[in-house]
Amino acid sequence: MKLKQSNGFTLIEVLIASVILFTALALTAELYNSSSLSANKITENARVSQASIVAVQAIKSDLRKLAENRKLSEHVGELTINGIYFQWQATREKFNSRAMELSDAEPPRNQFSLFNVSVNVQSKQSPRQPFSFKVVTW
Repeated sequence: MKLKQSNGFTLIEVLIASVILFTALALTAELYNSSSLSANKITENARVSQASIVAVQAIKSDLRKLAENRKLSEHVGELTINGIYFQWQATREKFNSRAMELSDAEPPRNQFSLFNVSVNVQSKQSPRQPFSFKVVTW
């Protein structure tokens, strides 16, 4: 008796191969999705970081212009840079004069200020952690 020769794959073999193929495709798609999400987060963080540098410079400039007002003890402001909203509050911590010299007839007036600035950041995707810095003005 002669055995029948097989010219193709059985149904079970095709099903097992299909399961392996679709599992590999699903894993690849998930890896691509994860890497795409990570890349978007990194891009947003870089955008906020760059805008924060510009915002700090703008806030410092604003405070230096306002420092001539000797009665100023607190100031608030807001600005938007590249679609990122910054809201800040500056509080004067110190207000001092220069050191007195021997030739001074009277004590020098206060002209040096130290401000503590708190900044809240709001980007399109999510609120960011607030940060603070100090500014010296004269």
